[in-house]
Amino acid sequence: MQKQTESLLTAEPLQVAAYGGAINRYYSDRLFNCKINHALIVVALPGEEAEIFEFDRARLIHVWHQWLNRLKLF
Repeated sequence: MQKQTESLLTAEPLQVAAYGGAINRYYSDRLFNCKINHALIVVALPGEEAEIFEFDRARLIHVWHQWLNRLKLF
């Protein structure tokens, strides 16, 4: 089977940004004032090597802004 590419990830990066933002907003005091600023998406399929997509702080912020723009539609 052909390896996935990051361009095939559709809603997953937005979900990661949304969850990260929610955790930062509501649970940071319980996380010793830490903030989520990096993320990973791991795609694992049976019989395939797992693929890891990393989101550094700059990319996570970019996806966060995409999430906010999407949120405005609702």
